[in-house]
Amino acid sequence: MPLNEARGFHTNLTQEQKREAERALYGLENVMPAEATQEEMNRMREILAQHDAKTQAAGMKDFDLNKPPTAPYVYREFPFLMYHHRDKKTMPARTHEERERLLADGWSVDPFPSGAQPEIPLTAEQHAEAESLDKRLAKKK
Repeated sequence: MPLNEARGFHTNLTQEQKREAERALYGLENVMPAEATQEEMNRMREILAQHDAKTQAAGMKDFDLNKPPTAPYVYREFPFLMYHHRDKKTMPARTHEERERLLADGWSVDPFPSGAQPEIPLTAEQHAEAESLDKRLAKKK
């Protein structure tokens, strides 16, 4: 039902005029007629090709929103992460000179060792205490 009739306005339009008005409201007035000639079809294709060329030239590109385009990886030597094994600290070196200074101060380019740490030897008394603690913990579960 058109808006003007829904509000109680009376119109003197015929059914055909009402349909045309509705089509105009909804943007359906420029729909291609069923009896288009081959010339008209070719002209419409030319117009679409020109439109597509303009949008491509304007920089409009299609891409997947779930995987947007990313900049390619570029290798950069700095900042370079330096490691201090004794204090378990890390620090980025931003220039070659800073990297050389950190190396001279005892920093390393090798990361902290991963994996299991060497086992610390226990005395017999410490070993017995560890076993008794393990037993108490096992009972609580």
